[in-house]
Amino acid sequence: MKIKVLTALTNPPTREADDFSRATDGEICVMPAIVCDNPACGCGAAVIGLTSHAPTTTAAVAEVDLTLDDIDTMMSRYAQKAWGGLMDADDTRALWQEMTTIAAGYPIGAVLRFRAQGDQWIIRATRPAA
Repeated sequence: MKIKVLTALTNPPTREADDFSRATDGEICVMPAIVCDNPACGCGAAVIGLTSHAPTTTAAVAEVDLTLDDIDTMMSRYAQKAWGGLMDADDTRALWQEMTTIAAGYPIGAVLRFRAQGDQWIIRATRPAA
């Protein structure tokens, strides 16, 4: 099935001073499961790559073809490798749901930047990726 997701964008069309990316370009990303209190960490301004487990401040909305089994496998691997099994299926489904809900609200190609504000995410869309 076709589904909108957030993908890591390591070279956004416009750079901002606080942009960073250690994720793999194009990998599917989710919101961080936790955000710490240290502003220098960057977790309050980034999404996390499912494969690299690394952050990026910019993500592009993309449409991919995935089965439910693909999603379950991907999220299970993420939970095991990134969290050592501390996340269960309900936790990973919640991360997936949050990400796809965000992606669904923007056109394919939109470039998004993120900022945590308390328990909420402020999301700013910029021009579509080239």
